[in-house]
Amino acid sequence: KRRLITSYEIFKNKKFSLSDVKTLGDRELIGYSLSDPIIYADGSLLESETTKKIYFVKNAEKRYVVSDKALKENKLNKKKTIKVSDRELEYYKNGGVVALPEGTLITDLKKKDYYIVEDGGKKKVSDHNVFLANKLNKKKEIKLAKKDLDLYPEKGYVLYPDGTLIKKENAPEIYVVKENKLNWIQTMEEFKRSKYSMKKVIPLASSEFSKYALASAIASVEKKPEKIIEVAAVKTDIQPVAPQKISIYKNIRIAISEIQKDEEVRVTANGDFNMTSKNGTQKYNIGETAVIKWQGAGDIKFQALNPNTIFEILTYKDTNWNKTINFNKFRGSLEVAYSKKSDKVYVINELPFEEYLLGIGEALNSDQKEYQKAFAVSSRSYAAFHLLNGGKRGSDEIYHLNNTPSDQVYRGYNWEVYAPNLVSAVKETAGEVMKYNGKVARSVYSSDSGGITKNACALWDGVFCSEDYDYLVGGVHDPEGTERRSQTDIAKSHGVGMSATGGRRLAELGKNYKDILLYYYKGVTIENLN
Repeated sequence: KRRLITSYEIFKNKKFSLSDVKTLGDRELIGYSLSDPIIYADGSLLESETTKKIYFVKNAEKRYVVSDKALKENKLNKKKTIKVSDRELEYYKNGGVVALPEGTLITDLKKKDYYIVEDGGKKKVSDHNVFLANKLNKKKEIKLAKKDLDLYPEKGYVLYPDGTLIKKENAPEIYVVKENKLNWIQTMEEFKRSKYSMKKVIPLASSEFSKYALASAIASVEKKPEKIIEVAAVKTDIQPVAPQKISIYKNIRIAISEIQKDEEVRVTANGDFNMTSKNGTQKYNIGETAVIKWQGAGDIKFQALNPNTIFEILTYKDTNWNKTINFNKFRGSLEVAYSKKSDKVYVINELPFEEYLLGIGEALNSDQKEYQKAFAVSSRSYAAFHLLNGGKRGSDEIYHLNNTPSDQVYRGYNWEVYAPNLVSAVKETAGEVMKYNGKVARSVYSSDSGGITKNACALWDGVFCSEDYDYLVGGVHDPEGTERRSQTDIAKSHGVGMSATGGRRLAELGKNYKDILLYYYKGVTIENLN
């Protein structure tokens, strides 16, 4: 990857030598994907040459130091301040402020709300029990006027400390807090082995429970022996999904792969799951493997016993470029199902609509944040359009989209781990889609338009020639400075809708995700799906 060296001072600081610089042509340079710039290390103090404001660098972010007193209280040495240009400061994301030391308990003058100073901002103490559990001391509180309290950006909530046992009201699952995440304790055996006590389990209302991210499950570290059961599937009719109003909570069905009718499929999971066939329902424990062969016409369904369970298809291969990761893990449920329409057998992943978007692998984890958000809205709109219309291939097909570039490249759970920045972009734009004339837009996009977007009406047998697709008539020029791909790659790209190369350039120029979308899809509005 190529990373911009943001100043000559950093060039010297890194002990680089001008004699080592290689000169490349544009085409050769584009072969290296753009990654984060090389900036000053965490702990650096930077001073703007024009405003004289001082910033503290942490987690590659700049945090504004509000006063000389804040420098002293945070034990920062003003003599080590480095003067930089405003242009160089733009390479750092805003990370909040440096005022009172991290961990300080602060409140407003009326003591209405309490916060902890953390990550350059303030985290709210949501309830008295959390206050007590974190052993906070009101004798050490600092009262701030509203204008001073507002200096600290919101950074979420103070949560129960590590080791706290939690359950959601009216739900049986018990979790333990680790690093602000909930880890599901899958079995009572594990609960007892860890010497937990039911008396210490804290029930939380849904609003409080939702403040925690869910992590992995906790179970025995011993891998259980593989259970091999061959079954013949039972023939059942899958009702097609009729067009209807949808929300971000509706499920979508994705065809993962086509299999032969006598092909073996192996499925396991990191939690307990049920497999339903003509023989009834068979339960599998964590680490066990179901082995099936589709015989005749019929369906087999794999359903998790806990929503955090991730399935793994051991017989499915979809690796990254150097084959270090196999994208064969999936949220939701799995089916081996027969399609009457195509007379084929598919492995299908059914999962909540927004969770499907987390696994789409058509952008890069290193892309600019605003382009990632633009892509998230575009891919959500594309999928929502087809879900609203019963699927891309009609409501008589048993899936809505497949996982290939002909629809959208979907790589499942391992992609979420591989590209966490894209996951954040999906969550930050949750539910947002583009609409045109009141309808969800079929937001076709391409890797590279070659400089100017194409008219969709001229492609795909005239499907896009009605006035409903006037936002895809083309003629949009990529911004100046857009880095082109190779002519071979451009030739492979249809060039309709948002151009990835142009979208990335717009993000580099400071445009936000809505600006990028409105630039390429003329006349659309950006609205919530619900």
